[in-house]
Amino acid sequence: MNGYAQRPTPLCFWQQNVNKSLISQLDLLNQVNPKAFDLVFIQEPHIDFLNLTRANPNWTVVYPSQHHSSPNTTRSVTLVSTSVSKNKWKQVHMQSVDVTAVELTGDFGSVSFYNVYNMCENSDTLFKMQDFWNWRHPPQRGNNANNMVWVGNFNRHHPLWDDPSSICLFTPANLDAASVLVDLVGTFSMEMPLPAGIPTLETFRTGSLLRPDNVFCSAPLAPAFIECQTRPALCLAPPPAWRNWKSVQWDKF
Repeated sequence: MNGYAQRPTPLCFWQQNVNKSLISQLDLLNQVNPKAFDLVFIQEPHIDFLNLTRANPNWTVVYPSQHHSSPNTTRSVTLVSTSVSKNKWKQVHMQSVDVTAVELTGDFGSVSFYNVYNMCENSDTLFKMQDFWNWRHPPQRGNNANNMVWVGNFNRHHPLWDDPSSICLFTPANLDAASVLVDLVGTFSMEMPLPAGIPTLETFRTGSLLRPDNVFCSAPLAPAFIECQTRPALCLAPPPAWRNWKSVQWDKF
């Protein structure tokens, strides 16, 4: 014995939108150590011809409750490390292909993690979540009932999280669309562990830095977050240029 009380092991999770790309998902699996990370939240996962996503034996895959009835529209998958005891977590079933949820229990009580993909075109997923949370996490209950973490691709822009200098994002239409999410954050007393202004996406076409992804947690959980950051250094490198034999001028060659 070293004379010091043993500190609890931090819970670590990773969130990423792989844009349905098999290469991106395999790269994610290669980057994320299942002994270092307990949960992986994937939005727009790759779904293969067997209607399954890609993982390895170190992870338990959690699909949306409606996945098998509509696999081609699945936009959320959660991976739980096999190092997490099966007695310590369970799936929370919600009728949506855009949300997967798991509840972890321990000495801290219980925390529900919601992995969300919200479409750009509408807020249908957010409205479904609002109804579900009002039933499962009503504000009038005790603190344990309200311990939630929302992680995902919300596809909404607002000065509360985007770079305030990006005024071109704050159109009346964008602010109106974001109001549903802002109202949910206020209703359920959620806080934002990922500091405002940190981008989570570099657009392919213009290179603009945006914040469609976010993390929210119940206010009592906020002090428990040790760190919440992005890792831009791990972005995929551009593919190497290959010789195009079809364009060779063979006479000159």
